[in-house]
Amino acid sequence: LGLKAPEQIAAITSLAYNIGASAFKPSTACKKIMSGEDYIVGSAIKMFNKAAGKIVQGLVNRREVEANLWNSIK
Repeated sequence: LGLKAPEQIAAITSLAYNIGASAFKPSTACKKIMSGEDYIVGSAIKMFNKAAGKIVQGLVNRREVEANLWNSIK
């Protein structure tokens, strides 16, 4: 995938494990990583904040941590 740092690997592994490979592969986050658009991946991670179509605060919190981890490498 061309990840640059352990922090990015940790963030994206956490997301992929949590949402599953079948949801991760077509995701904006994956597409942006593959296209080299690293700057938008943090925002794309935050899109996965719903369960059963409703925003869940626990997922909002989790995605914020993952996005911050991703964005900690500039």
